[in-house]
Amino acid sequence: MQRFFTTRRLCRAAVIAALYAVIAIVQPYSSTPVQCRLSEALTVLPLFFPEAVPGLFIGCFLANVMNGAADMILGSLATLIAATSTYFIGRAVRNAPLRLILGILPPIVVNALLVPVVFIINGTQNYAYFVEVAVMAAGQAIAIGVFGTALYFAVLGLRKKGVKVFCDDREKRASDQVPDEARDGTPEMMPDPARVASEPASGTSGAVSAAADGRNAGSAQK
Repeated sequence: MQRFFTTRRLCRAAVIAALYAVIAIVQPYSSTPVQCRLSEALTVLPLFFPEAVPGLFIGCFLANVMNGAADMILGSLATLIAATSTYFIGRAVRNAPLRLILGILPPIVVNALLVPVVFIINGTQNYAYFVEVAVMAAGQAIAIGVFGTALYFAVLGLRKKGVKVFCDDREKRASDQVPDEARDGTPEMMPDPARVASEPASGTSGAVSAAADGRNAGSAQK
């Protein structure tokens, strides 16, 4: 447990929570029935960081404080369910493009289904639920599909470069151990097996020849 809650991970969770809350609060119309909450782009981060799950949950909870109890509970719960699902997708899928495609589905689908319930609780007519589902899905698809995708590949590139802030300690050490040739895409030069095999034999034959020359010289002196 202590290895999981490292100082770096706790700091990352706090930064993610703060960014989500600030962006959602500052952005106009981020909590209205027609919305495109740009802070939802951060929902791709559980694909990389498990600490992003509590970070997103806390950030969403703080952003929804002014919207009433229904949004605080259901909106934050939707974010928690989606972030957890995205995290497990990231654990199961290693192909980067496929992981992104599957990873952005939970925050789009879960929020599209649950957030309109908040609007109905707050007074929206029940028949408008499916309209709100479509509108919410479109807003989430824009926020995550465009800005989330850009964030995903930016973080992926920084992690490949071994940037410390975006890597855990063991990932940074693994990056440092990669040869420069491998980082550049050039295969590391390997010794020729035939040459390696012949070198011991050459050394042995040279020693035998030297010993034979010594015996011949001794015989000549006698």
